[in-house]
Amino acid sequence: MSTCSGLAALDHANTKCTKGYATSGIVCTTCRHEFVLPEGAGPLQKGERLVFDFTLFIGTTNSTNRFANSDYVVVRSTSHSPETKKVLSYDIVCQYGINLREHLKEFPLMNVERLVDLIVALLVPKFHAAAHKEICRISFSLNYEPGVGRSDMEGPERTWFGLQGGGSTKDQGPDYWSDAMDDKFGHWNWSKLVRLGGVLSYILPCRNLTLFSGALLVMKYTNACMQSTTHVDEFAALCTDVPEGLLELWATRILAWELNRKQPNPYFNPSSGASDHTCCATPLNS
Repeated sequence: MSTCSGLAALDHANTKCTKGYATSGIVCTTCRHEFVLPEGAGPLQKGERLVFDFTLFIGTTNSTNRFANSDYVVVRSTSHSPETKKVLSYDIVCQYGINLREHLKEFPLMNVERLVDLIVALLVPKFHAAAHKEICRISFSLNYEPGVGRSDMEGPERTWFGLQGGGSTKDQGPDYWSDAMDDKFGHWNWSKLVRLGGVLSYILPCRNLTLFSGALLVMKYTNACMQSTTHVDEFAALCTDVPEGLLELWATRILAWELNRKQPNPYFNPSSGASDHTCCATPLNS
């Protein structure tokens, strides 16, 4: 089922007590600022590995038209910004993204071909990266992707925490359940929106002064600029100790990998020799 390790979303999709239920969970998409996207949520029947047959919707008998519930949510939620480049993060993207582009080209909805071209990167959120193999952590790392900054891409996880109020939906019928979840997502987005002003007007003591009205944001930006200058200077000093020609070689390999992910990953360093665990488990010769 999985070529990676520790992926509970795949390996344990059916271990919960969901027999007889119409849904076993929800798949959700959020934007960078953790707002749930329009048409950005949908039910799951047997965890994240279930596929559904689109013959119900398009009236065809072609048995190959089978897609994951996540595919539908991704396509519909991203269709509202058809000209914007997309960076998709998913805790099981090393499995989900293997044939995603080819898969979406067959999706029976308009403008899907444009969406495939706009997906510029597939990444694993930082908290979930530890459950993956080393090659996955490096190949899908946010730390090595140009343009994403210091994002952790864990917005959906924080969204789940915010949706816990309002009572259980376990005993609700399909229509009432849909309305209830729509209300929950709407309240989450509204709460995020009205609190943005509070973030910008956060009271912060500095040099015996109280800063208001965006001062926190200005201070964070100023600190980021200072830290950037410091790191650039330290990096330049480090480069002076690198043998001549090696920097150009590294830069060439990194650029080639960024342009074509089928090229050898320059950040992957295959392990060789005995590990610390092996050394500790081997008794010393007397």
